[in-house]
Formats: sequence, structure tokens, C-alpha cells
Amino acid sequence: MLFPSALMMIRGLRYIDSMSWEKFNKPMRYVLMYHELAHDVLNLRDLDLTGANEEKLLMFPGASSLFASFTMDEFISYLNS
Repeated sequence: MLFPSALMMIRGLRYIDSMSWEKFNKPMRYVLMYHELAHDVLNLRDLDLTGANEEKLLMFPGASSLFASFTMDEFISYLNS
């Protein structure tokens, strides 16, 4: 899971906790959505943030917290780099 306090499991389904969602800025919300979609649609697993995986931040379990201080413009620039 990406941000353990932001997600809840109910009957095998993941739900985003609304209180956590309200605290997330827009880049954090995008990362959370893309991360969970990558699990569900692409069947990707979480990665450890080590060596070869350092540039694959989307599948790092704490990825959304890495973008807490980003503006949306900074987030888009990061994605395009």
C-alpha cells in the first residue's frame, strides 16, 4: 500500500480514507491514484527504494509523501524530466 493511513481495506477492496484525502495536496492525490491504478490495471507490485528502483518512485509504497511540498507545476515538471 502506498500510504497506510490513507487506505482502508474492506472486504478485500481498497478505499481511500476521506480524512487523509482532504489533507493531501493535488500532486499527492495524483500519485496515490496512479499508484493504485498501477496495482489494479497493470498488476504492478510495490518496489523497495533501493539502487535500480530509485527512479521508479510511483511504485514506492510511500511515494505520495515525497510530493507533499510540490506545487502542481513542480509535479508536472518532475514527471516530464
